[in-house]
Amino acid sequence: MINFMLEILVLALVLNAGRFFVSNKRNRLLIFFFFNYLFICIISFYPEQWLFLAPLYLITGAYTFQLHGISVTLVLTIVYAAISQSLNPMSLVYIVINAVIIYTLHRKLTSLFINQSEWKKKLYQNAKQLNILREISMAIQQTRDLDKLLHIIVTSITAGHGLGFNRAMVFLYQENDQQLKGMIGIGPIRPEDGFSKWTEIAEMKYRLVDLLDRKDNADIDPELNAIIKHLSFKIEAGSTFEEVLQNETHALISTKDTHDPILRQLQQLFDIEDCLIVPMIYQAERIGVIVIDNPVTRKMITAEDIDNVMPLSLQAAISIHQLNLYQNIKELSYTDGLTGLKNQRTLQNDLDHLMQEPHPNFAVMMIDIDYFKLFNDTHGHLLGNKVLQTLADTLQALMTNKDQSYRFGGEEFSVILTDITVEKAYERAERIRRTIEQTVFPKEASQPSGSLTVTIGVCHYHQINGLTTDNLLSAADDALYHGKENGKNKVVCFREGL
Repeated sequence: MINFMLEILVLALVLNAGRFFVSNKRNRLLIFFFFNYLFICIISFYPEQWLFLAPLYLITGAYTFQLHGISVTLVLTIVYAAISQSLNPMSLVYIVINAVIIYTLHRKLTSLFINQSEWKKKLYQNAKQLNILREISMAIQQTRDLDKLLHIIVTSITAGHGLGFNRAMVFLYQENDQQLKGMIGIGPIRPEDGFSKWTEIAEMKYRLVDLLDRKDNADIDPELNAIIKHLSFKIEAGSTFEEVLQNETHALISTKDTHDPILRQLQQLFDIEDCLIVPMIYQAERIGVIVIDNPVTRKMITAEDIDNVMPLSLQAAISIHQLNLYQNIKELSYTDGLTGLKNQRTLQNDLDHLMQEPHPNFAVMMIDIDYFKLFNDTHGHLLGNKVLQTLADTLQALMTNKDQSYRFGGEEFSVILTDITVEKAYERAERIRRTIEQTVFPKEASQPSGSLTVTIGVCHYHQINGLTTDNLLSAADDALYHGKENGKNKVVCFREGL
């Protein structure tokens, strides 16, 4: 008996070690043969206990091969009982009832286990999804830069600790042109590039938050982004992208079966087979689309994958919408609403920056419309506003790449000229004065000189001592009012004692 127990123990240890080297099906087959051998051996020692051991034997059959397993063990049990002359009607009924009960319980327990496993899997996926969204939200809240925001979005879609797709590309909608403009992408152009990238990420043990915080996002997948940033597509009626944006729903597309010209072009550029196109829509406003595919693994995109992407696309749309609002508000705070020129606040900031340069070399003009109060009193403020707009357009047209024009307030304007001498600044101011005098303005004939004119005061950085922004503007303003007091429609350069 001791030798038998040692033999069974050794055999069990061998089978336990061997299960790591065989498939699940073969492992179950080994277990089935082992318990068959164990049952026969124990029955040979204790034949009178076969009715007690039979249910355990049947459980083994149900566990290893379910219906087939319990059927085989049931038949073998009956055969053994018949051979050993232990079979009678009562024992037969007992064995069959046990088999039915065991199989029924096994099915219910298996179903319960599978359901629990599915729920655990779903809970894990939901927890992962929530964690991804949390990390993305935290990263998005820390940036007001569009490029960084788009980098966060595509990284979250492609990172292994994110949604795990191979590649993602973002195209933003240009409402004026009704076009999709390529902005950013992450992922390989060739499959081998993807494997090398994954190897790098695995070796560096990057987490999602590490990838989101990378400062060198401009250098990520440069070959892919060099192509994407030069792409723009006109959205035509009936096209796949138009339907996605119009219906506010995703589209899972096989490029082999499509005649859409945009998709055909993307297929040729990026070797796309199956791709997911996800709209970014917020409050019926078209923000853009995300194109997602798996060029390396060629893994099919499932309904579960799509469910994971949709909350992220909505969050991306909201974030881009809010960033656009912020940029618009910021632009308004630095821009004059009537003329579109930069305002006095921007003038002050720009002068502060110029003064902090190692070798500042610039001049400032203050420009004032002559007899403008008379014009407003005669023709009203609405026409006066049109005059201001026309003058602003004229002034802006005269600016070079190094110059900047501003509306200082009321009928006063300012100009900054950089990398310029005092003499050249005077010449530029005189050219501006003459051009404005020759420009046609509405109702200008009612002005005292018969046309609308301006007086300009000029001050160069090197012309005053104790230089501050206020001193510089005050000096240009003094030159302006000296011109006003001496006939108007002229250019006056600042000098000490003016």
